[in-house]
Amino acid sequence: MTYSRLLILALVIVACGVQRASAQLLNPGEPTRAGTFGGSSGFGSGEVGTSMLGSMYSGDQTNDAWGPQQAKPTGPSWGNNSGNSFCADCSSIWDELTFFAGIDGSKQPQDFGVNANLGAQFNANWGIPVWKDYGIGLQVGTGLVATGNTLQFFEFIGEPTGRTQSYTTIGMFQRTQNGFAYGLVYDFLYETSYDSFALGQWRLRASYDWGPCDQFGITANIASLEDTGIIGGFIPVTLRPISQATAYWRHYWETGAQTSLWLGLSEGHAEHHLIGGPAPNQDDTLVIGADMLAPLSDHFALYGEVNLMMPTDTGTVDAFVGIQWFPGGNAKGARRGRYAPLLPMAAPTSFNVDLQP
Repeated sequence: MTYSRLLILALVIVACGVQRASAQLLNPGEPTRAGTFGGSSGFGSGEVGTSMLGSMYSGDQTNDAWGPQQAKPTGPSWGNNSGNSFCADCSSIWDELTFFAGIDGSKQPQDFGVNANLGAQFNANWGIPVWKDYGIGLQVGTGLVATGNTLQFFEFIGEPTGRTQSYTTIGMFQRTQNGFAYGLVYDFLYETSYDSFALGQWRLRASYDWGPCDQFGITANIASLEDTGIIGGFIPVTLRPISQATAYWRHYWETGAQTSLWLGLSEGHAEHHLIGGPAPNQDDTLVIGADMLAPLSDHFALYGEVNLMMPTDTGTVDAFVGIQWFPGGNAKGARRGRYAPLLPMAAPTSFNVDLQP
């Protein structure tokens, strides 16, 4: 068993422990308040709970459907999330619906060492309340990445000049009043390039809010479904997702912007080259990445991700950036709402694909 698989197994065990600990900390007889993430962001005029932000609050408390209502923060205002507070009676199923459009660039082992891709990405991602008393939600999303080849080699051997990838993500998550959160999704990918392939993976995340400005967590990608095809008219290949595990840190800035950095390990990947021929597989390797979200208004934000799997000549180089639309006006509270999806919508940055001849 490779080191990355051992790490993924350890992360799964930790996540199960987090879930059990959070369940014990919750009082089954009392509804869970939206306090941990209150409002849309926990930073502004929305009502937030004292479990994470208690040191920023003062004043009298009154009772509402969730128990004691929290006073307004006395610290700096980091954006207006008025009307987007999450509580038992006022949260809407539309609050955590987002749409994205942007530029996407990708190079992965599935490109057989002779290609990279550049084009556009579109997606919709939705977090839906399921069991409000315990902060449990459903995540559903769909995405489309349409790219063209940046090199001409595939065209010279009679293959298509572009690639289309269709992603589907569905899963469950829970955020608790003590700052812990966990989620599990399944990603399905159908793509057409030099052949058609259907692939699948699981993603698991567990996180903890360390104060009002920082979040720490672990993420594991576990390969589930592989597929076979033909390239060049006669060369059989197998595509499969690459399992990996990372630890991340997310910071919420006073401007309302958010940045995340992650570091981890992936299982080995192929280093075969369509022209150079077979080569030994790369062993477990380093994965680094980052994301950024910067609100532009109540309804729009600049959003991007980058993920690199070493070595970059045979690993992955994936990135995208674009505009995210929040129909509910929750851009300044993005990813902080009680029912905001815990994991991002699947994309090349979070769905790396290996090729084996």
